[in-house]
Amino acid sequence: MSKTVRIGVARAKATLSSVLRSAEKQPVVIQSRGRDIGAVVSMDDYLLLKDATAKAGGAGFLARVAELKKQHGGGVDLEVPPMKLTPERPDFGRR
Repeated sequence: MSKTVRIGVARAKATLSSVLRSAEKQPVVIQSRGRDIGAVVSMDDYLLLKDATAKAGGAGFLARVAELKKQHGGGVDLEVPPMKLTPERPDFGRR
């Protein structure tokens, strides 16, 4: 893994084309007064990050399952009928 490149805002502005070319290989961190304020990343990395963010949690898991079903030609959709529960009187050990 290559070392992260850090450059100042003024240099990033002056060499934007170079920064964009570098970002295709590795992220470029932009600094202002010695503090990291942003990063330029490749489009591939951006799409991976965006996809990972969008698919976080249970909704993401379900979306991934739907993608896999499409990709592999099917799967099983289950419709579970609602349960009908009838409460019973509690038995406190009395006879």
